[in-house]
Amino acid sequence: MPETPAPAGEARDPSRGGGPSSTRGGTASVGVEHECKWDLAREECDAIDDPGRFFEGSVLSTALTTLRPPLTFVSSTLYVDDARRSLIGAGHSLGVVVNVGSASNVCWMTFKQAVRRHAWRDGLELSERLAPAQVSKAINDPGLLPVGHVRECRLAEGDLAPVAIASQKRVKGLGRDAHGTDVAYSLDLVTFRAPADGCPPVGTYACVEVEVNSSAPRALRLLEELADGMDQWLGRPRAERTKAQHALAAVEGGGRALGRAA
Repeated sequence: MPETPAPAGEARDPSRGGGPSSTRGGTASVGVEHECKWDLAREECDAIDDPGRFFEGSVLSTALTTLRPPLTFVSSTLYVDDARRSLIGAGHSLGVVVNVGSASNVCWMTFKQAVRRHAWRDGLELSERLAPAQVSKAINDPGLLPVGHVRECRLAEGDLAPVAIASQKRVKGLGRDAHGTDVAYSLDLVTFRAPADGCPPVGTYACVEVEVNSSAPRALRLLEELADGMDQWLGRPRAERTKAQHALAAVEGGGRALGRAA
């Protein structure tokens, strides 16, 4: 799923995930992601002078060959769910990434399904490209791949509606190990808002993410090794809550019980 363009001097990621199979003439895709995440405290974020150099000295810089310098992307995701918050509570997320600037004519409906949680999160990612004018109807359109999958698997009940917005600045790096396995890693700085127009920020969040988009045993062994190294470098265990869960808790004041998730 493409990232939203950042301001002048920054860049847009041309793709999200790896190895998707495209359908509907290239407007929809299916992929997998295996991801580890670590939460950062606000004071840690405030102490970062140069986000582009954040990963220097970590196992990501010593065990991988850098494919390009870190790039900065900006995105805004409108999360949707049913009245019981069934998707977010189960660790899934269904959202629309709304583009701005030069890509304002394109946005993406994306469903991330948490298939298994162990040392990392194994997930399925389904995306479909939309025009902005389609968004209001798209969130309940079973003809779209992400929504149709949610309905077919009975993961949500009743109408879906916006529940939270996450505006994210992502500093993303790409690396490759000696066997040719690609690894994506990022520093994410996020602001949460309620979905109503003109609502001020209600919370902030930051995290580090490391993921591979291959289910090959070699790729998963590499992820485990890198994650163990990041555990030590960051000095903390891996996070369990999703961004969508943090967003919902910020918007609704933590009044709902959320399930364990990646």
